[in-house]
Amino acid sequence: MQFNSILLDFDGVIVDTVKLKIDAFIHVYGDEGQRHAEQITQYALENGGMSRRLKFAHFESVLFGRGASGTKLDELCSAYGIRVDADVERAPFISGARESIRDMRVDHSLHVVSGAPEADVIAELHRRGIFNDFASVAGAPSLKFDAFQRILKDDGRAPQEALAVGDSLTEFHAAQKLGIPFLAVIAAGAPSQFPPNVPCVADLRDLRQNIMRLGRDFDHMYNGARRSG
Repeated sequence: MQFNSILLDFDGVIVDTVKLKIDAFIHVYGDEGQRHAEQITQYALENGGMSRRLKFAHFESVLFGRGASGTKLDELCSAYGIRVDADVERAPFISGARESIRDMRVDHSLHVVSGAPEADVIAELHRRGIFNDFASVAGAPSLKFDAFQRILKDDGRAPQEALAVGDSLTEFHAAQKLGIPFLAVIAAGAPSQFPPNVPCVADLRDLRQNIMRLGRDFDHMYNGARRSG
């Protein structure tokens, strides 16, 4: 099975920004956040592909038990952006990401689908010199499901001809709903939040070889299911 379209998350897949972004949520809440650091961390990890605005709405209503107006969410997002922007610029690439992107762009349609604000993602890809390696870039406020669906249509691909690569359940569930195969990126030593049958890698080194292996695995599964059906 050939994966012609590759749908890549940004944070934690292309650039190593997951921890610094969690720290930024805790920083925005000051001492209040420190008391709830574990809950903030867990929710942010489980919903990595969710926009910062939706995360803040959850923290305000569920964690702190108060409503949040649009103005309040704007203030929280602004404080978060001020804290995190400079850190993202200094964050390193995930191992193998830059090399694999340059390699895979030759014969694959590569797409970035992020939960971060789209304008910020585009600016950072430009700054790192890899924007032109991608056929499209999607970010908040677009939802992962909608972006995945749009890419399948634009590329003229069946779901099984695409591969989503991500580090959070948000993109995993979006891919699952559409029938898109999924490859999880889990840092070495980090716990997995994915079902045990989900294939995973620690970084993007040897991405082409891993994709070829996955294609063979999914091909066996697909043909086996057709024969048994």
